[in-house]
Amino acid sequence: MTSDMQQDENTRVYHFFDLVFNCELGDLDIYNYIQNATSNFNINKLTQLFEDLEYYTVVKRDDISASYSEEDMINAIYKFHSNNKEIPYMHIRELPFTKIKPSKPNKIIDKEKLLFPYDLFTLYKLASQIKTFIDEKEGELIERPKSKIVAICAFFLSESKYIEHSSAQQLSEKVLTLFKSNYKASTILKHYNNIKSKNIDEILTPVNIQIAIPYLSEFPKAQKLAQDHLNTIEFV
Repeated sequence: MTSDMQQDENTRVYHFFDLVFNCELGDLDIYNYIQNATSNFNINKLTQLFEDLEYYTVVKRDDISASYSEEDMINAIYKFHSNNKEIPYMHIRELPFTKIKPSKPNKIIDKEKLLFPYDLFTLYKLASQIKTFIDEKEGELIERPKSKIVAICAFFLSESKYIEHSSAQQLSEKVLTLFKSNYKASTILKHYNNIKSKNIDEILTPVNIQIAIPYLSEFPKAQKLAQDHLNTIEFV
């Protein structure tokens, strides 16, 4: 993707956030946008959309905060005191957009809760929706690994000698039983043979290995072999 195309994509997504912020979209509009923008809820695209929204929200919060004067803050604090309400504080444990942590958390007045507690509600609601989609997709990955992931597990279980088998067909059948998957053995066998014959560009990828590793938690040797292979790919 060229830089111009990336910029155009960012412009579209930020325009969507603008519409959400201004309450110009209904729930169905928002659902349809997320579905289309993430290619039917692709988990990687959902995660990217969530991160874009986090950045947009921080910028929007700063913009709104900057529109209030020191006098506005004093008046708001006075009203809180008059109504016997506690002044809202926040603790800065990490500097924004960095991993730098202050030696001690900085306690400062939470201007958002003090001055504009509801202005970002629609963005927080959107973030919650996207996070729900991400959680659902992650749950699907945990509950039922894709056929390629099962084949990768079969490969590392075979390489680490965890499963005794007389043929690749028998290996596929045993792994399907092990992972309680309802795929056809022929499907797993096809992916497994592609891995063994080095036709692995679309199967034994870093992302797929990362997904497969947790499924091998009960097989330490196979899991270590997968992790070592992943490290080899990442550092090539």
